[in-house]
Amino acid sequence: SMRISCPCAITLFLLFHCYYLANLEKTNQRQKTPLVNHEVFPLSNNFQEFDLKEKRFPPNGDSDLAYIAPGGNVALSFSICAKCGSTSFYKAIFEAIYGYKFNAMGPPWVHSWMKWPKSGRPAGSFLLYAGHIENSTVISTWKHYHVYRDPVDRYISAFFSKLRCCDPQQESNTSGINRSKCMGDKGTDGIIKSLFKQSGTPTPASFERENERCLYFDEFIDLIQQVTSPLELDIHVRPQRPLKVNTARNSQRRSWMGKISEIAFELNSLPPKFGLRPITVQKTHGTNIGNWKPTQNEIQGLCNFTAPEYSGLEIPLNQKCSKW
Repeated sequence: SMRISCPCAITLFLLFHCYYLANLEKTNQRQKTPLVNHEVFPLSNNFQEFDLKEKRFPPNGDSDLAYIAPGGNVALSFSICAKCGSTSFYKAIFEAIYGYKFNAMGPPWVHSWMKWPKSGRPAGSFLLYAGHIENSTVISTWKHYHVYRDPVDRYISAFFSKLRCCDPQQESNTSGINRSKCMGDKGTDGIIKSLFKQSGTPTPASFERENERCLYFDEFIDLIQQVTSPLELDIHVRPQRPLKVNTARNSQRRSWMGKISEIAFELNSLPPKFGLRPITVQKTHGTNIGNWKPTQNEIQGLCNFTAPEYSGLEIPLNQKCSKW
């Protein structure tokens, strides 16, 4: 009887082992499955990383969000730079997708769309980095929105919201100056450091004191004109770059370029199948305080620095620059 039972035991062991391996493989496959409904969206290899894997869409340095509409074969993507109205835009697109306002007052900020809720979007839709759809064969219709801002207005806005000392009327060479930082933005230090570094200018000793880490407008213009690698600057003062369209690789993509004030009309014209609610874009950052006016030399310096930007974006010069 022993000679008969041993082969049976071995056979049973092998059967159990094969069953265990088969189920282990199924478990592993389930763990690898992305958090997307395959029946709603037939994933290609480009989408296996789902929407939290960073893969930006040129020009890099912009916030590159893609919205896949219900049905899975239609995509909208957006590039919008810092100080181009990005806060206003993301609040508007959040409300369009979820149906309620983004009211959080601290991190994660509204710009961190990759941390937006997974639930509450239109059924069958989802978000991901726009770079994932660049070579996809799944998307049949793709429209990319590239938001720009007048360069001169953008740099003035960056100065007022991120860099300025408390009295913008003052010039840095005013005798007996006692600078005081007015902006509480945590990003201010990084922006100022990038300006000093990329212009090859030593950081003043006074900047060791946190309350004095600010700039007057003439200092800002002087620094930015000395910058040798503008694309290495902090994103809030980095020049905008034009949208490059490779029609051979992206034949299914159409592109739109315009200002933040114009995008609401474009998106509100989309048909109901996109699942988006109508949006309004509200301005959140001021570009001036009181009756402050830059000097002619300051404007001329800013116009000189931004000239390549206007040329690259193929947009008219700011009226402030027309005389130069």
